Amino acid sequence: MKRVLIQDETSGLKAEVLPDYGGMISTISLKGVDVLRFNPDMVGMANMLSGGIPVLFPFCSKTENDVYTLVGKEYTMPFHGFVKDMTFSIERLCQNEVSIYTVPNEVIIKENYPFDFKLTLTYKVEGYSLFVKASIKNNCHTDMPYYIGWHPYFKTSRKEVVDFDFDMKYYRDYISGRQGRQKGKLDLTKTLDHVFWGIGKREVVLKNPADRYLARIFLDDKHSVVTVCTLFDDCVCIEPWTGMPNSINTGKMLNWVKSGTTDFCGFELQLELL
Repeated sequence: MKRVLIQDETSGLKAEVLPDYGGMISTISLKGVDVLRFNPDMVGMANMLSGGIPVLFPFCSKTENDVYTLVGKEYTMPFHGFVKDMTFSIERLCQNEVSIYTVPNEVIIKENYPFDFKLTLTYKVEGYSLFVKASIKNNCHTDMPYYIGWHPYFKTSRKEVVDFDFDMKYYRDYISGRQGRQKGKLDLTKTLDHVFWGIGKREVVLKNPADRYLARIFLDDKHSVVTVCTLFDDCVCIEPWTGMPNSINTGKMLNWVKSGTTDFCGFELQLELL
């Protein structure tokens, strides 16, 4: 398994990247304290379930009946997109930063996503922050739709002591189908698989004294959706997204890259030891 380590020697912040498995971040640690849940035995069998931070592209979540239609033609789309199972190549690497990229094959263009694109991911550790940046280049003669997302598995050995804070107006419960206005703080000990939107302050805070870290996620203008999942015993998934489930079919919160141009988006994960 190819592993790429980037680190800031002064702060002690480290991140490991797996280019051959969807370009995902596998581990993040600050002065030896691990922040992410990661099971290396799952890598290659079920990358999405291995933990770390899988990359969700071109669409996060599900499309209705796992299909969508563009210009009268129907395409299939795997849950959370197909990039999570693709291989990335290293474009640039230094001690605290790596850029990796991938391009589609003929099968993907024919069956899943009829676009010639280049997705470049740049991960950089600086001080106490990890900076995540996506560069999405459209090499086609037509505009290209996307809504990228990220799926961090934050280690939480005792959810009852975790404090979670964010500023979102609305929610949809995947499990019950209910949706409405978000009120008060979330109880992460409950069974949650919720998508939230209507963003106010672009900061998400996870305070976890049991595992000795505080994480702040600063979202850019494209990341206006956050999904929270507590279905795993030893972690909480706090997922920054740039669109809603099934946006490609509804047209709501759908991003487009114009022909021959490149879109950029990303977020900052800032860590502090408790």
